[in-house]
Amino acid sequence: MTTAMENLPDAVLEHISSYLWVSERSRWLGACRDLWKLKQEVETKDEAVVLHRDKQRKEFNQPIQDSLLVTSVPNKGNSTTTVFPLLIHKNWNHNLKHLDLGSHATDLFWKSVSEHGLFRQLTHVSMVGSHFLTNQGLRWLSQHAHCEETVAGPTSITTIESIDITYCQKTTYEGTFQLRDSFRNSLKILRRQPAWLDGHFHTPFGGENDDNGTNNNRNNSVEIHTYYPDGSFSFTRQGQSRGYVHELEPLNDEETYLRDKLQYVNFEPPPGWPTWTLYSYRPGVCLLRLPEGAQDASSNNNNPQLLQAEPHVRNVLVGQSLRKLRPPVKELYQLMKEQADSIAVGTSVFFNAQRERLDARPANGRGCMISKMKVYPLEQPLPPDNLVTECRTTCEALRVLGHDVIDSGELFLNQALQAEDNEEE
Repeated sequence: MTTAMENLPDAVLEHISSYLWVSERSRWLGACRDLWKLKQEVETKDEAVVLHRDKQRKEFNQPIQDSLLVTSVPNKGNSTTTVFPLLIHKNWNHNLKHLDLGSHATDLFWKSVSEHGLFRQLTHVSMVGSHFLTNQGLRWLSQHAHCEETVAGPTSITTIESIDITYCQKTTYEGTFQLRDSFRNSLKILRRQPAWLDGHFHTPFGGENDDNGTNNNRNNSVEIHTYYPDGSFSFTRQGQSRGYVHELEPLNDEETYLRDKLQYVNFEPPPGWPTWTLYSYRPGVCLLRLPEGAQDASSNNNNPQLLQAEPHVRNVLVGQSLRKLRPPVKELYQLMKEQADSIAVGTSVFFNAQRERLDARPANGRGCMISKMKVYPLEQPLPPDNLVTECRTTCEALRVLGHDVIDSGELFLNQALQAEDNEEE
């Protein structure tokens, strides 16, 4: 993977150096002069810039013509430095298809791209873990759609097919609507979560588990929880069945243990609950990705022929508190790792407040539950339009009511449930 600093516009090195401390500029410019001669790649030593063009990577089974990976950026001691000056290169501007900004995307970068009309051939954008990207940056990205004169008249031209904003904690589900609207003719996948969370989760809830791996089995009472890449979800039950993932946070370095928080769009408060809980009830669970081929207490799961027949099926552990909104993340992590092999697929196990395993759900409703679920692949990555419409309506209601009010209500509700739990100890 090599790329040369060739055909750079006049004064671009001076522009780049303006983002560095004076003590760093000499080293930066010297390295750039040497690399200009080598015409291999842009790379400064220590905390510098590495830009790669990788012609081998593939997305959607299409060969890449041009892709760029930004692995680090020069900075002045903060993380908001834009990488924009490094991309003013005529080859990248005209031919760039795939742009992976790593965790370095910022609002200012996309503002600059929009104002300069760059990267009109861009199809795939990844910004995983960019903590300084906000909904404003998504708004600038949405302006990548541009108008061109055609025989039929002015036409909106969009090329972007996939956008990945997983773990961009300052962006929200609400912020994705501007992307959906601008790229509705080209967008094939919008991602706010890692791919191993996509799919149909066959839960142990509701009755005798069915193992046929389809989402068309509506005759049995087993709940199937379907999650789409953008965080939209739909469950096969009447109430508390639709919505979106409000928050998602990795809790270990490998990003195999996560905590989420759900926003329902059809929650009905139980009798006696105040009306503000309509939107403040945001329960969460912990999820642990199990290694492929992991053993468990189910003899069927260890059948080599069955495993071969289900190459795209995976197992995930889901842990949750039985009464509180927020799961005990540290305790659950230890329990899930210890109990993973002993839990059969399609079953749940219960633990009391002292984390002792029980034979049945505790009568007092206190403790936690861990379930092992099979996850089957989605038929298509975009959620149904009616589900997105419901989520949009809820987001508009949240904006009118005020996010601070709803967040405060959530905190109060969680504390009330926790106090109720403590009173019974």
